Amino acid sequence: MRRCGFSVGYCGSFAMSHFRHEVGSGQLAKRRFYFNIEKRTNEGCRLKQSSTQDHYAALGVSRDASEQEIRGAFRTLAKRRHPDKNRGNPRAHALFEEIVEAYRTLTDEAKRRNYDRETKPRPETPHTLCYDLFALLLAEQPEEALETLDKLLMRLKASVCALNLRLYLNEEDAADCEFLMAEALENAGQRDEAVLLYERSLMREARRPHFRKFAEEIRLRLRRLRFDRLVEKAGGEAGRQMKPRQALEPIFELGATNKQRADYCQKLADALKEAGHMKSARRFLDEARCFSTVLFNKKSLPSQNGAPRPEAEERHAELQADAGI
Repeated sequence: MRRCGFSVGYCGSFAMSHFRHEVGSGQLAKRRFYFNIEKRTNEGCRLKQSSTQDHYAALGVSRDASEQEIRGAFRTLAKRRHPDKNRGNPRAHALFEEIVEAYRTLTDEAKRRNYDRETKPRPETPHTLCYDLFALLLAEQPEEALETLDKLLMRLKASVCALNLRLYLNEEDAADCEFLMAEALENAGQRDEAVLLYERSLMREARRPHFRKFAEEIRLRLRRLRFDRLVEKAGGEAGRQMKPRQALEPIFELGATNKQRADYCQKLADALKEAGHMKSARRFLDEARCFSTVLFNKKSLPSQNGAPRPEAEERHAELQADAGI
């Protein structure tokens, strides 16, 4: 089985149990699980902290230093770091061994050539940065991933909205990477960028299903972020002119039950009341009453004269009492 560019063998019943209990997209959970297995077992993984020290840094010389310069640097450091002269330092022996190892490697022509080849800095291109970004997100290292994202955007001179990952990753990887980017940006407080990416994921999902059942999770997150925006807006002057249907349409179009719609209206009424926008608060409270009426009427037979059932009126009284209006 192959996941996100790594070949991983059969992981047994534990792996399948892990998949069933993992929260989120099934395929995405598998990718993260397989990636972490590979990261733990593959000593050559680029994301794993390398155990190889920087021999040039250990001796304080450049990568193009001559053998004479290396020998001179070693003699100076050996006198200064010898354990006999640093008896009070518990790491003295280890530090001395580091420079000895560096000296032995860099003064041997074959060893130095191999070391240089293995530690040669990898050029940062859009392709390599996109791969690193996706790998870091799968490895659940969001801070490092966002730093890599910043490098990528600076290299491309683009914004998050204009970034097209499909130029550098295949369709499946790009879709997963886009979602994980949105998740990392949301957790980092960059909600506007997260909203753009979640919206893009849903647009692509409509054209070409990828997340399938997990798309509902994206809608849930998008509804939450859009509602948070509305609450912030309600606290300002814009709250005075806020109208229920117009304000909540971007949330309702993502799908919401009547109970959820009534709750959204009630919460916004609370936010508007707290900001002192009483007229707007009453509008949202009336809208909450409408959704509550529909909800209660669906649960029971309508009254003979077509008027709202008593339960709906009781709910509206509760909303008014809660809002203090």
